[in-house]
Amino acid sequence: MHVGPALAVLLLAPGLSLPGMIIVRKVLGNRRLSAYVGLLVLLVALTSWLFGLYLGDYVCPCMLPDL
Repeated sequence: MHVGPALAVLLLAPGLSLPGMIIVRKVLGNRRLSAYVGLLVLLVALTSWLFGLYLGDYVCPCMLPDL
C-alpha cells in the first residue's frame, strides 16, 4: 500500500466514526456537521496526497539489500 492512502485511512478513521459524528451533531447541528465532514475529508485527502508525493512508495526494510 502506498503511504498516502495509508495516512488517509489512519487520519479519517477516528474523525469520521459514527459515535464521534453523533456527538458532534448534538453539539454543532446538522449544517456544521456537514461542513466539518467535508473539510475533514478535503484536508485529509490533500495532506495524504502531498505526503504521498513527498515520500512515494513505502519500502519495507526487510526488502532492502544487505550491505
